[in-house]
Amino acid sequence: MQDFFVALHRAATAPVNQQIGYICCYHADFMECGEKALTSKCNLPAAMKFFNAIMDKVIGEGLSLACTKYKKGSGACEALPALSTENDSNARGKGFIGPVITITGNLG
Repeated sequence: MQDFFVALHRAATAPVNQQIGYICCYHADFMECGEKALTSKCNLPAAMKFFNAIMDKVIGEGLSLACTKYKKGSGACEALPALSTENDSNARGKGFIGPVITITGNLG
């Protein structure tokens, strides 16, 4: 989860017109990682349902509307340039609210 929060901070440093794309792609990577971990460790459908419900609450269903272009395997995520990881250590432990506010504030 911490790596996902760091990735959100990284996305907030992207050009404004690419920030949503980065959030969508990082979210897709995180969901895939979580699903693989849950399947390999517990293989319980209830655990997967709980994980998906929590992520819907954390990120929101609105993200799925914004991410129509940036789906796993669509090529859009791979087309985004890699962002610098230079300041990732500064983002550790800061959570996700700050970058989400920054990025959603840039939408308006």
